Amino acid sequence: MSRLEVDQVIKCFMKYLRIWIFFIKSCISIDMQYKFNFYMGILVDLIFFFNKIIYALIIYQTGSMINGISPDEVLLYIGTYSIVQGLYTTFFLVNLKVMLPQYIRTGNLDLYMVKPMSLQFFISCQAVEISTMIPDLLGGIIVVIIASKRLGIDSNIISIAGYISMLGIGLMLSYAIMFSIQLLSFFFVKLDAVGNIAQDIFSLNNLPSKLYNKSIRFVGTFRFPIFLVTNVAPTWLLHKVQTGQCIWFIVISVFAILLSRRLWKRVITRYTSASC
Repeated sequence: MSRLEVDQVIKCFMKYLRIWIFFIKSCISIDMQYKFNFYMGILVDLIFFFNKIIYALIIYQTGSMINGISPDEVLLYIGTYSIVQGLYTTFFLVNLKVMLPQYIRTGNLDLYMVKPMSLQFFISCQAVEISTMIPDLLGGIIVVIIASKRLGIDSNIISIAGYISMLGIGLMLSYAIMFSIQLLSFFFVKLDAVGNIAQDIFSLNNLPSKLYNKSIRFVGTFRFPIFLVTNVAPTWLLHKVQTGQCIWFIVISVFAILLSRRLWKRVITRYTSASC
């Protein structure tokens, strides 16, 4: 790659970063106009967060190992799931589950197709739910820190950097899977049931995949790799991740992103305006 091409990539990246920051600022400004709704959103997400913690409390009461996993390790997995879910819900959930089907159904997608930016970027990043990030992200980080201290995990730079990288790859994988599913909106008028089923399947990551039977674990790892979203990061932190598992995680995540991009290009070329 030549120096000119590198400069163009950097320039393009900075352009979209500025646009994304603008989206975030706009959403925060709108949220602050309706502060009661903003605070109620935080309260609701806090309730959902504590609902996740109940799983850990039940396991703590047993005080026993389940498939070789201690209660503190379960807490680590739950905290990791909360972090990834918080990031996905904040930046992508509303865009993919609500806005995209609405734009297609009303024909407003026509207006955004002529904007001087990537349509997929605009569709995926326009709306940001900051209220969701506060309980899930911060709560998840606190839970991970508590679990790490109880497990005596050596929190060095390599462990933390690897953990954060695995979280980023998991977020990328969850986006690719959910985005691909929501592309069905181009073919069906209402897709709420499919979106809800996908979210319920995603919530299986609330617990370690080893707690499920082998058949479910195989499907969730190799057929529909939803378990990889949040299971690799805590395994890395516990120094139990296998090289093959890590390579498969990275490969399948990159493949999922490329596949979702290819599917997007195919459906968008066949899109006909709702006004036609």
